[in-house]
Amino acid sequence: MAKKNILIVGGTGFIGKHLIKKLAKSNSYKIHCISRTIAKNKIKNVKYIQLNIKEKSIFKKISNYNYSYVVNAAGYINHKNHGEEHILGLKNLIGFFKNKPIKRFIQLGSSTEYGLQKAPQKESGHNKKNLKSNYANNKFLATKVSLKAWTEDQFPVVVARLFIAYGPEQKFDRLIPSAINTFLKNKNFNCSSGTQIRDFVYIDDVISLLIKMIFSRKKIEGKIFNIGRGKPITVKKIINEIRIQCKAGTPIFNKISIRKDEPKELYADLKKTKLFFDWIPKIDIKRGLKKTINFYKKK
Repeated sequence: MAKKNILIVGGTGFIGKHLIKKLAKSNSYKIHCISRTIAKNKIKNVKYIQLNIKEKSIFKKISNYNYSYVVNAAGYINHKNHGEEHILGLKNLIGFFKNKPIKRFIQLGSSTEYGLQKAPQKESGHNKKNLKSNYANNKFLATKVSLKAWTEDQFPVVVARLFIAYGPEQKFDRLIPSAINTFLKNKNFNCSSGTQIRDFVYIDDVISLLIKMIFSRKKIEGKIFNIGRGKPITVKKIINEIRIQCKAGTPIFNKISIRKDEPKELYADLKKTKLFFDWIPKIDIKRGLKKTINFYKKK
């Protein structure tokens, strides 16, 4: 059988890298990766292409390839200065692929799009009301652009709305790796009160669901699906569990103020996701943190 051609946009980021690693374990796929920067620690048998998706002229680098599936995991953590570039990149991708014979386009969204909606957040409840941060606004706009492409042109897009993913190889600018790094050095970790309720999902569970989304034979185009554990936990409990497992360091709660744009409770309603994909997250918090901490201990 001919191999399926898969393009991962943003394939050197946290989600993209783990997705490529999993797909590369099979001989069934030809995998291409797009990234803005030169890829480090390249994965065997993966073709890496350096380009910026905000520049239309650069797409000639991939014009000779026929992709069956595209996953857009590109974007910036800091949308204050890069939000418009993120949206422009998505529009360029849709414009490029809408006349190509792709089977499915997965767009990674964010739980921040729910704003102050009451938890657990359902996919049907997304709206622009009370979106305070640039990141939330731009992720929301990206979802609107994606769904408009489905409505107007039947572009085969699916939005995967991700809650808080964590695991090995994540950068230290996120809560869990930052806390792990600090505690392993036996230092104080300044944090908020930790009363925020969140939904943390281990990277392996995220990837298993994304793969189900990519290859699902069900009619899922034009739909949004939550990716999380669906089990609320306070940030304080997460930080304390990391400290316990690291056996070092001290959390200093109430040292940092909770941001005004932060919702009190943010965790996924997974009924729709479980119904369509027969999927449940397998890695609980303690096990996921242990696997993550062990990775950083070896660095």
